[in-house]
Amino acid sequence: MRPSPDAEGYLMIESIDINNFRCFEAQALKGLGRINVVVGRNASGKTALLEAIYLNLGSPALSLKVRGWRGLLGSFQITDDADAMNMIWKDYFYRFEQERVASIAFRGSQGLNRKLTIRCDPVSGVRLSKDRVAIGDEASAAQVGTIAFEWWQSSRRIAAAKPILEGETIKIKGGPQSLPGAFYSSTNPINPQETANWFSDLSKRREERIIVQSLQSLFPFINDLSVETHGTMPMVHADVLSLPEKIPVGLISSGVNKLVALLVAIATQKHGTLIIDEIENGFHFRAMPGIWQCLYEFCKQSSVQLFVSTHSQECLESLKQVIKGHERDFSLLRTVRENEGCIIRQFNGDKFLGALEEDIELRS
Repeated sequence: MRPSPDAEGYLMIESIDINNFRCFEAQALKGLGRINVVVGRNASGKTALLEAIYLNLGSPALSLKVRGWRGLLGSFQITDDADAMNMIWKDYFYRFEQERVASIAFRGSQGLNRKLTIRCDPVSGVRLSKDRVAIGDEASAAQVGTIAFEWWQSSRRIAAAKPILEGETIKIKGGPQSLPGAFYSSTNPINPQETANWFSDLSKRREERIIVQSLQSLFPFINDLSVETHGTMPMVHADVLSLPEKIPVGLISSGVNKLVALLVAIATQKHGTLIIDEIENGFHFRAMPGIWQCLYEFCKQSSVQLFVSTHSQECLESLKQVIKGHERDFSLLRTVRENEGCIIRQFNGDKFLGALEEDIELRS
């Protein structure tokens, strides 16, 4: 169920419960804001938290995409060794204990209620053939990761998915209709074709001007944006006042390229969630106050909720003027490694702003 575009105070996710997922045994977050900033030391669970949010948004194929961002996509081969194949999925579970059930649950505005469970089931497991033709033939089948993804709304199961084998490639098919959202990984470059496709859709609806205007507030030398072909690939191009022809935004700077991609994603994923790992990457610290202001206003206009991580104290300090007067829209989430796992400490906008004004170190 979605709100009207003008729904005041709309937030997609107001609370998150995570159990037995990666480094989190049991975490409950409540009173989340429109802008949620995640900080913490390396290996404290920042990326795991962002991945948990992304996975519950929709397609189970995202679980393989996430593996690619972590550099693990090519780390396994199809074999007849059931134990070896089950290792593929171990990292989804707290302390690698596959007898646990991992779960990620959202509650939010406008009746949002969604839960993802991830379980290994050695009894009914998934048997996959290494032969394209003989799928399901026990003689040529290997047990490949007894994993099952199930989505629930209240107590009703709305979708399920398990892995299948196509040739030598494992794919996960099934699942519910994805909720609107996008993930920008710190290890994965901006996809120019995706940005171009989304920008083209906005342009067809005559909704692209607000992106141009927001960009001009920070980079006044950019006169306009359009989708053009660069070689054989469509890309967003900028009309730069001092140049005789348009150029791909990626040729201006990595920061401009990233900001255009984020603004296009926000405008496209209305009433959804945008997740950004290490938001400061590509941006000069002096530009960050304007970038934060731009993203905040854009998120409010499109009813989009933001979850971002950062390692930069300068990036955090540049938020002060944006938070002032809008404290209810902000939340700070600090991940901490503790004992055998990780925990998340949560601070509302008032405490977040107070810590910034007192020059308190927030990153660890």
